[in-house]
Amino acid sequence: MEFIPPTKEESLLGIICAVRDGLFPIFMSLAVIGFLVVAYLYLTAGGNEQKIETAKRTFKWVIGGTVFAILSLGAPHIIAEIFNTSLNSVGSC
Repeated sequence: MEFIPPTKEESLLGIICAVRDGLFPIFMSLAVIGFLVVAYLYLTAGGNEQKIETAKRTFKWVIGGTVFAILSLGAPHIIAEIFNTSLNSVGSC
């Protein structure tokens, strides 16, 4: 995977694609860390209902963040559709 600096892009969609391509691996790494934290919270809860609720709440946030990160892959296509343009001219998408 080659990172293209956003400043070298010529269009708004190119900048959006470059930023997305740079941040997506970071978001996925954070998602993995989040799932590990949730697993730790569940394993150390020891039957304590308050700790279990904290783990459940954290799990919901990690799932939401992961879904948001995955949906961000489609953002340039949605923006291109709204502005009635093509992504073929954008290099990194």
